[in-house]
Amino acid sequence: MTQKAILLDRDGTLIQDYPYNCDPNRIVLLPGVIAGLKFLLRNEFLLFVVTNQSGINRGLFSLKAMEQFHHTLDGLFRGHGIKISQWYHCPHLPSENCRCRKPEPGLAIQARREFNIDAEQSFVFGDKTSDVGLAQSFGAKGVLISNDEQKMIHRPSAFVVPDFWNACLIALSDVDRT
Repeated sequence: MTQKAILLDRDGTLIQDYPYNCDPNRIVLLPGVIAGLKFLLRNEFLLFVVTNQSGINRGLFSLKAMEQFHHTLDGLFRGHGIKISQWYHCPHLPSENCRCRKPEPGLAIQARREFNIDAEQSFVFGDKTSDVGLAQSFGAKGVLISNDEQKMIHRPSAFVVPDFWNACLIALSDVDRT
């Protein structure tokens, strides 16, 4: 049996975006994230974090530091009863042309293989065009959580919403129509 899923960007979607942040003391959850994730779980979505972390290959932080950061964030979510099924990351620079760096679908394909995800019933939530691109390349629906800069840009290939909670409502209403 296939599963519906939400593939979540990390920085700027779940937490405040501080460039190349791997300091657990700088984790700041964005408004609506806890309530939204609980809502998605109640509606039987599997949750995955899919994040580009080129700071590893840039030498700005180690793989171990990033794993500790994810462990801390995962513990915060688990403290609220939220289970992230898996954390996926790409350590590569854009110039490395790998298949796992968003918008390429490598990590989403890995999640589909490991968890039997139905891409057509799934969504990618993110704050960048690479997240929308991942949705397109994977065959899922994209939800762009806008910031002031992005509100001025038309994105016909994705739902554009002002915040995380509205992204969750789009996912539920779209699934209910299918």
